[in-house]
Amino acid sequence: MKHRILVVDDSRELTEAVSILLAREGHECRVASSGPQALDEARRFAPDIVILDIGLPGMSGYDVAQALRAELARPLHLAAMTGRGSYDLEQARAFDQRVMKPIDAAALRTIVQAAERAGIAPTAA
Repeated sequence: MKHRILVVDDSRELTEAVSILLAREGHECRVASSGPQALDEARRFAPDIVILDIGLPGMSGYDVAQALRAELARPLHLAAMTGRGSYDLEQARAFDQRVMKPIDAAALRTIVQAAERAGIAPTAA
């Protein structure tokens, strides 16, 4: 099943690499590099999966996740992507999943599989 996936990180190299890996699997991808840009892109693109860095310029990944949950009136799988070893349990509730950087193709497949197990239907044609 192919999904619409938004990848959000302030590293252009990382978002490009992740997007390429996901596109090779047939997914439709968009990228954003800040919290406010992620919200704007999510409103336009309507992703089923968002892979979201926690430390973003403009607003934190936690704040973006909460805003996406509140604004998008449909199921959405949110994966926190972080290089930090610590993870605040209260803030973690904003996400469905957590993956550590550096992220690879196997981790990306795990995100997509978790979304599908949770019943997230693909919206890409």
